[in-house]
Amino acid sequence: FDQSGVLRNVEHLNKDDSLPVAMASGATPSPGSEASFLQQLFGNVGRYNPGSALTGPSQGGSNTGGNLNTR
Repeated sequence: FDQSGVLRNVEHLNKDDSLPVAMASGATPSPGSEASFLQQLFGNVGRYNPGSALTGPSQGGSNTGGNLNTR
């Protein structure tokens, strides 16, 4: 691109143009992702619903897609 933003040249590169890159060791930290045991425990309180499989699809239960009449 030139000074006025106009494309003036296109270079086609291939594998022979590549350079070796060393991999970085470790992991990138993300703030706020470390939860303590108590935060994990209390964060799940209220999510357990043993009757959810018996409710309809509009209430978060499973959708069988069929009729449960077994005559």
